[in-house]
Amino acid sequence: MKEKSILERKDHIKVQQIRNLTDSAYVLRFNRNRQPFVAGQHVILGIKNENNAREYSVYSGEQDDYFEVLIKEVL
Repeated sequence: MKEKSILERKDHIKVQQIRNLTDSAYVLRFNRNRQPFVAGQHVILGIKNENNAREYSVYSGEQDDYFEVLIKEVL
């Protein structure tokens, strides 16, 4: 049986850390929970019970114990 990629999982995770880079860009860090990851994959993030999920490229490395995504606010 093929293991699901991080894109196919429906895990509910919480933000561990927010690192502000500029007034409109920041990095969110999440616990990886031993989920496999290959460079180039992405995650779909959204707020629970809201219909606003978006795709984000994973910003962290394959060997890190966490996932990080870079968020850039666009007006």
